[in-house]
Amino acid sequence: KTLYEIDQLKKSAQNQEKGIKNSSHIAHIISSISKKCIAKAIDKQVINEFFNYAVNFFESEKLLLDAFNGLNVIDPVYLPFLYKDRLLLDVFLKTLSLGYAERIHKNSALMEEFFSIAEPIKIGDITKEEKERIEFAIICKFLSGNFDIAMFKVLTKFADELIKQTILEFNIKDIAVIGYGKLGIGELSIGSDLDLIILSKNSAETLIGDVQKMVSKIKKIFDVDLRLRPFGDREAIVINIDYLNNYFSKYARSWEKLAAQKARVIYSDFNSEYIDDIYKRFLDTKSITGKDIYNIKKNIEKTKGDNSNIKSFSGGLTDIEFIAQYICLEHRCADMGDSPLKLLEKIMQYKFLDSADINILRNGYIFYTKILSFIRIAHLRGGLRDENVEILKFLMGDRYIDKKIRAFKERIASIFNEVFCDNLGK
Repeated sequence: KTLYEIDQLKKSAQNQEKGIKNSSHIAHIISSISKKCIAKAIDKQVINEFFNYAVNFFESEKLLLDAFNGLNVIDPVYLPFLYKDRLLLDVFLKTLSLGYAERIHKNSALMEEFFSIAEPIKIGDITKEEKERIEFAIICKFLSGNFDIAMFKVLTKFADELIKQTILEFNIKDIAVIGYGKLGIGELSIGSDLDLIILSKNSAETLIGDVQKMVSKIKKIFDVDLRLRPFGDREAIVINIDYLNNYFSKYARSWEKLAAQKARVIYSDFNSEYIDDIYKRFLDTKSITGKDIYNIKKNIEKTKGDNSNIKSFSGGLTDIEFIAQYICLEHRCADMGDSPLKLLEKIMQYKFLDSADINILRNGYIFYTKILSFIRIAHLRGGLRDENVEILKFLMGDRYIDKKIRAFKERIASIFNEVFCDNLGK
């Protein structure tokens, strides 16, 4: 009977104009059918047929969101469709951000059971669909309570392979691609873009056309940001490596040294050791001070540092990164592409900081990264607003998130001030 109703709904919708009134009517019917299917635990084929129709027929996800409103979606009958279909999982998570969390049955044990049987996180073909499958598998692991920053290495490796394959596809010679940011440190997460600098040894001007085609191809799968080159959008997207070397030695600003520390060579047609040497000399030159970093951070707090921004508020993620970078740059042990966790390992090894402080920074980095991942997964706009924190408590299975955030903020801000206030003149 339900399949018949769905078929009649299809015909009715196809024969009518898609006006607001009609869309509202269809949304009401869809909502009624979905509730009936799930409430009565009707055959899974029926539910699958309904959602396939709803996804394929409507251009907007709004009707699906309406259908989810009020449903007990954490249900043994329904959950298999969440971990098999990325779009459905996204829609489910969006219902949380729209304020429906209190209507969802909070059975975290059942969530763990179902989401833990997601496909293994491994790389297949380098396609947009494969990227979505990898992201989906990561989401399922996180929702099952198995958060691990190391999972981001799979997505990073996928991006690396995409860049290499695209270069080979367009047969581009005399080129090197440097990854910055999360790509550079091997922590490319869900929703991250690719921060790239593209270098050439002899052919920068002649490569621009082919490189633009390459970037356009990559943009079909990832967002790409090329603005980290010396003068951003004001110069060509391919720059000469000797020009970069000269810029680093004479003109680079303090924040560019911090950015360069996160850089990593992804692909190079010429000797990559030459590139490594340029960056190594730049990092080892004592051209950044504690006062520089302190001022950079305080400027970030003024422009972006409200209490809902986990990256930039006082005692947040950026504080941890700056502490780790500054200490290792000061002692000349920071290498290209070292993640904050790797830098903290070096600080622990050489005893540059008290071990208790290092553990606070390390645990804070993992905790904040976990929260940031769930904010992106659940499409939570506004960061750590009170209503979003309640959703995060549900998704992460931790009712004390707000208290932990306050504790980490206070301790990390204190360590930041100890490190930099003692070095403002250095």
